[in-house]
Amino acid sequence: AYSLRFNGSDSPPGLGTHSLTFKADRFGFVNRIVSEYTLILSKDPTTLEVSWISSNDITYVEQTTLSVIYKMSNGSDIVGATVNATIEGIPYILIWNEPAGAYQYQFNGDQDPPGLDSFIVFIQASADVYAAQTDTTSLTIQNEGTTATPSEFPFTFNWTDSVIFSVNYTDSYGSLIDGATTKDLYVNGTKYELLGTNGTYWFEFNNTFDLGFHNVWANFSKFGYDSATALSINFTIMKEPTALLVVWSSTTIDYLDQADLTVDYYSAGPGTSVPSAGVLANITIDGTTTLELTLQGNLWIANLTGVYLDLGNHSIVIRAIAYGYEYSETLEIVTVNEVLTDPLAVTWDPSNKTIQYTELLNLTVDYTYDGEDVPSSAIVNVSIDGRFYNLTYSGDLWSVSIPGNDLGIGLRTATISAWLYGYGLQINITTNINVTEAANQFAVTWEPLSLDASYIDVVNASVIYTQDFKAIDGATVRLTINGTPYLLAYSATDEMWHFSMRASDIGLGIWNVTVTANKTGYADGWDSIILTISPAATNLTVIKSAISIYYDEDVTIDIYYQLLNTSIVPGATLTFEVDGIVYFPTWDTDHWTYTRSGSSLGVGVHPVYVHVVAFGFQVATEAFDVSVNEIPTTLTTPSPTVSIFAYESTTIPFTWTDNKNAVGIGGFLPEVTWSDSYSVVDLGNGTYSIQIHSDALHIGSYELQVSFARTGYENLTELVSIDILVLPVVLVYESEFEQFENESIVIDIQMFDGPHATIVDWGEIVIELEGVQYTLVYDSDAERYSVEIWLSTLAPGSYTLNFTASAIDCETELGEIQLEIVQKATYVLVLDADEEVQAGQPVQITVLVLYDLGSASGLSITVHILVQRGQNAPQELIEDISTNSEGLALLEFNVPTGATDLTIWAEFSGSVEVWSAVSNTINREVTPGGIDILSFIISLFEDPITLAIIVGGGGGSIAGLILLRRRRGRPKVSTPSVTEDIAPDIAPPSLAPTAPAGEMDIIQDEIKQYPVGLTRSQIAKSLDISKSKASALVRNLLESDPRFEEITEGR
Repeated sequence: AYSLRFNGSDSPPGLGTHSLTFKADRFGFVNRIVSEYTLILSKDPTTLEVSWISSNDITYVEQTTLSVIYKMSNGSDIVGATVNATIEGIPYILIWNEPAGAYQYQFNGDQDPPGLDSFIVFIQASADVYAAQTDTTSLTIQNEGTTATPSEFPFTFNWTDSVIFSVNYTDSYGSLIDGATTKDLYVNGTKYELLGTNGTYWFEFNNTFDLGFHNVWANFSKFGYDSATALSINFTIMKEPTALLVVWSSTTIDYLDQADLTVDYYSAGPGTSVPSAGVLANITIDGTTTLELTLQGNLWIANLTGVYLDLGNHSIVIRAIAYGYEYSETLEIVTVNEVLTDPLAVTWDPSNKTIQYTELLNLTVDYTYDGEDVPSSAIVNVSIDGRFYNLTYSGDLWSVSIPGNDLGIGLRTATISAWLYGYGLQINITTNINVTEAANQFAVTWEPLSLDASYIDVVNASVIYTQDFKAIDGATVRLTINGTPYLLAYSATDEMWHFSMRASDIGLGIWNVTVTANKTGYADGWDSIILTISPAATNLTVIKSAISIYYDEDVTIDIYYQLLNTSIVPGATLTFEVDGIVYFPTWDTDHWTYTRSGSSLGVGVHPVYVHVVAFGFQVATEAFDVSVNEIPTTLTTPSPTVSIFAYESTTIPFTWTDNKNAVGIGGFLPEVTWSDSYSVVDLGNGTYSIQIHSDALHIGSYELQVSFARTGYENLTELVSIDILVLPVVLVYESEFEQFENESIVIDIQMFDGPHATIVDWGEIVIELEGVQYTLVYDSDAERYSVEIWLSTLAPGSYTLNFTASAIDCETELGEIQLEIVQKATYVLVLDADEEVQAGQPVQITVLVLYDLGSASGLSITVHILVQRGQNAPQELIEDISTNSEGLALLEFNVPTGATDLTIWAEFSGSVEVWSAVSNTINREVTPGGIDILSFIISLFEDPITLAIIVGGGGGSIAGLILLRRRRGRPKVSTPSVTEDIAPDIAPPSLAPTAPAGEMDIIQDEIKQYPVGLTRSQIAKSLDISKSKASALVRNLLESDPRFEEITEGR
C-alpha cells in the first residue's frame, strides 16, 4: 500500500479543512481517482490553569505573583506562547518561568497602574498551533494597615522645659513609614505640623504653649497607607519654680547714705535668671510705698537713700512674678540711723566767760559731721538757768550774743545742744559763766526781750538799782501795767528787784508798762515799754500717708497742733470731717491720729476738713481731698480649652492679679458655673484652684464660667471650654497562676483610668474558664475586682482564662490569664504496733510515711487509739506526732489499766500540695499485767528486730537471752529512706555508717536509734565485721560507757 504522513504543523497544507483526492495510475492499469476524503488540521487542544503565589489580596507594601500554566493536550508545557493579563484595558505580559513551568507576572502593591482598588484580571494565552485560552481572576490592592505609636512622654513638665514629643508611624510589619503627607498634631484643638520625614515624626513643646492641662492627638496619612491616630496623650505644663537672690550693699545705713539693692529672679532648677521680658518686679516699703525695680542686665536694682526711707527700721518686701514662673517673695529689714556727728566746737567771748552786768557774752558753735557742716536748718541753742537762746547760722557757724543783764549776776552753767533731723544730737556743757555787777546803774531786764509775749509766756522783769556796785537798800521799785501798779520784791540773793506774771493773767492785748525806782537822796530810775500779749503762735501740721489710695490700702492722717517749740497746745478743740460727717480722731501722746481704709471709704473722692481752736492760741484750718481708686486686675488661666476624660476630675488654676502691686488677690471664693460638682481652693497669692468633676456628665463639650467679683476691684469673668473624652483603662492583674488540683484561685483585677491611674469602680469584669463564666465582684476596701474559682472539676494541666473588662464611658479591654493546675502529691501511711500489748505497759506505735516525690520529714501525723474496757463504751484517744528525716513517726503509748482491746489508725490532714491520707487500721488484744520475765523481755522487742537467743542445756530450755541496748532514755528508731519500697513487715534497716566515725562512735549511734537495742550479731552484720570483733566492741562499750547495758535472761 502507498502512504503519506501529514503532520499538524505541516504548511502546506496548514491549519484548516482540506479535501483529499487520491489518484493512482500505471501503465497497463486502469487509472483510479478517489475524492471522498477530507483532511482536517486543527490547533492542539490546551488547558489553562491560573493561580496566585501568596494571595490575590495585598496591601500597598506587599507583592504577589500571577502564575498561569498553559499546557498541551498531552500535558506538556507550551513554551514560547503569548500570555497576557489585562486590567482595565492595560496589558501586562507574563514571562515564562522554566523552573515553575508557568508564565508569571509580579504585581507590587505600590504599582500604578493598576493602583489601589479591586480589579478583574482578564488572561489570554495563545500559540501558533495551540488552542488559545482565556480566563479571569481578581486582584485587590488596598491600603496598608498602620499604627501611630507615641514615645514615652512626661505627664508634667515645667514651662521652661523643652520636651520632644515623637510618634512612630509604622505599617503592619512594624516598618517606619517615611514621607507621610499628613502629619498633623492637635494641641487642645489647635493644629500644628509634626517635623521629620523618616517615619518618626516629632514636635517640640516649650514655653510657646500656655501653662496648664493640654490634650494632644496626632493624625497621619500617606497614599497607600491607612490613616492612623495617636490619642489619649495628655500633659500639664507647670510653672517653673523660682527663687530670689537678694544682695544689699548694706542693710544698715545712716541718714545720708544709700542702700543699693540687687535682685536676681532666677529659676530654681538650672539657676539661670528669669528672662526679663514680662517680669514684674517691685518692692513695698513698710507696707505702704511700692517701687518698681529697674532692670540692669539680667538683674533688678533699686537705690534707696536714708533720706527717702527715713530713720528707723523698715520692712522691705521684694517680689517678682512672670508668666510661666512661680511667684517669689522675700522680706528684708533695712535700718536707717542718724548721721554720726562730731563733738561741738564751742567758743566763748570773752574766753574767760566773765562779763559785767551791762556787757554782752558772745557764743560761737561749729556743728559738723566728718568735718562737714551740718545744714544750716539745724537747731542750735543754749540753755542757761532755764533761759533758752537760739543761735543764728552765719559763715559756717552758729552764734548768739547774750546780755549780762538778761542772765543776771552770778555763776551760771550753759547747756549747748545742736540737732537736725537725721543727724546725731550733740550736747556741750560749759560751767563757770560769770556775770558781775556794774558800778552805778538802773537797768530793767525783760523776758521776753522783744516785749512781744504770747499767751503762754511768763512776763518777767528784773531791776538792778545800784550805787557803787551795791543795791540801794530800802528803794521802792514799782511796775505799772495800764495804770495798775505792782510793787517789786527785793532779793538779797542776787540784789535785784523781780516781777513775774503769766501773760494769760495779763490778758491778750497791748499794754503800757512803766517801771520806776526811787529813794530819797538817790537818782530816780525810770523805764517805760509797750508790752504786747498775742495769741500763741501755732503750727497745724496735717501729715497724710497718701491723698490717693487704692481700695485695698489705708490712709492715715496725723494732726499736730503745736506751739512753735513743738510743744502741745493745751485745751485745743478739733473738728474733723470726712464727706461732711464729723469723726473723732484718737489722741496719741502729742497729736490726733485717724486711720481709714479705702474699703470703708469706698471708691471715689472724699473731702476732708480739719479745724483746730484754743483760747489764747492761733486758730488753724486745713482742707484736702482723699481719693480712693478701684484696683486694676487681670485674670489668667492656662488655656481656654481643657480636655479631660469621662468621670475624671481636673484642676484648673485661675490667677487674679492686682496689677498695681503685681500680687495676687486672695482671700475669697469666685463664683463658678459648672454642670457638675466642683470645689474651689484658695492657694494664696491670688491663685485659685478650681477642681471640676464629671461624674454626672458624658462625652461632649461643656463650658466652665468663673467670675471674680470683689468690691473695689475690677471684676472679671473667664470662660473655659471643657471637652470630655472617652476614658482609656489600664488593667493590673496576675497573668499567670499555678495552683494544685482541688484547690481554688482568687483572681484580683484592678481597673484604672489610664491618664491618672485612679480606680474605675463602676465597671464589670467577666472571666471565662472552660465554658463557665464568672463575674468579678468589686471590693471597695481593697479597690479591686475579685472572684474565687474552685478547681475541683478540672484535671491537672494548662488552661487559658479569657476575660472582658468594661465600664460606662470607658474603653473595653480584653485579657487572658494562664492557669497551670498541678497534681497533688499522695502520701501512704503505713501503721504498725507491738504485737503483744499488756495493760499498764507502754506500746510502741510507728507510722511510716511513703512519699514518691521527696522527703516526708516534719509532717504532723494524728494517731487515733480507740481503747475498749470490757463491755464499757470505747474511749478514743488522740496523739499528734511528727515524722523524722526518714519519714518515720514514733509514739510510745501507755496502755490504760483495764484495757481489753486497742483499735489504732493514723491520718494526715493534707495540705494545699498533698492529699489527705489515712493509714491501715490495727487491732490489738490487750492482755492483763503480770506475765513471766521471758514474756516481758520478749515484749521489749518487736518485728522487724530479730532477737539473738542462745540455747543451752537439754530440753530446749532457754539458757540465756542476750540483748544489747541503751540504758534509760526514750528510744529512737532508725528508718529506711522514704524513696525505698517498704513492705508492711519492715525488715531490720541497714546500719552502715554514712559519715566517717570511729567504730565505738558508730556502735553507740546505731544503738541509740533503736528503742529495743541490738544483738551482737546485728551489730556485726550492720558494721560488716566478724562476730568476735563485734563482741570485743560490745565489751569495750560496756566498760567505757555506763549508759549502756547488756540484758541476758534473768535480768
